[in-house]
Amino acid sequence: MRSDRIPIAVITVVTLGSGLVNIYSVIHPPSHHVPMLVREVFPFEFAHLSRILTVLIGFALVISAINIDKRKRRAYQLVLGLSLASIVFHLARGPHLGGAATSLVLVAILLLARSRFTVRSGIPDVWGGLTRILLMAGLAVAYGAGDSGFLIRWISALSST
Repeated sequence: MRSDRIPIAVITVVTLGSGLVNIYSVIHPPSHHVPMLVREVFPFEFAHLSRILTVLIGFALVISAINIDKRKRRAYQLVLGLSLASIVFHLARGPHLGGAATSLVLVAILLLARSRFTVRSGIPDVWGGLTRILLMAGLAVAYGAGDSGFLIRWISALSST
């Protein structure tokens, strides 16, 4: 039983890490400019929208790590889809290869371990819902604090030029 638990723990940590990388990549975008090919393939509006969607995917991956740990089949399907979308959004914002690579690793691990996700979802409970709400609120506060610090540095850099 213990050897079965190790791969699920690894998948849980990688899911959580991928979510945090998504959030971090939006707060601290890469310092290099967006290559011309990316600008031609993805319009500006899509690149801007991908920033918002990357953060939402990050939050969803962090929360989904709880259900990945419980080997839930629906969580597996959700995380697989979110990870594939994350790869596209990381590339659309100007190649953030670290974020795309993390998501790609998660997709590969999930595909290799798909037979381990056999648990069906149960009836929602109040304490589980409250835990998720508190976790989301904490992530939102952390994102807001990190993003506001980034905005303050960006505004001060603009005003000093």
